[in-house]
Amino acid sequence: MTEFPVLPGDADPAGKPDECFYCKQTMGEAHGPKCVLIVRLVYYVVHVDGDFIGLWSRDETAGWNMEECLAHKHGSTWCASNPAEGDGLWLYGKPAFKKFAEAIKPGCLCGLAKFTLVRAQSWVRYSGSDTPTRSESP
Repeated sequence: MTEFPVLPGDADPAGKPDECFYCKQTMGEAHGPKCVLIVRLVYYVVHVDGDFIGLWSRDETAGWNMEECLAHKHGSTWCASNPAEGDGLWLYGKPAFKKFAEAIKPGCLCGLAKFTLVRAQSWVRYSGSDTPTRSESP
């Protein structure tokens, strides 16, 4: 995978000023292989309660494999209603998804929404705030 160096803006103001807040790599070294600041665009087919809703995409940690991406969607603290609130980008189906999310409030779509990974971009991108976005192909 392409290496991106740790930059000053990657540090936590309340933490160590010379390391990435997320992967703990030292300033100037390459970010760790699972650092959340290095991302790739991943596409998902979305179903709610068994019905096809649409195609949605989101930046995911570049070091994650398919199983880790899906575990994040189905078995973590991430909420399945997040795409209705602006997480990621809908290529098709946002109005239908938002309708489901609104109808179930104050609950959420966890347990009802299913995300199936269909494609991950081969290029990776630095998503930190210290410099303009840089992209590289592996």
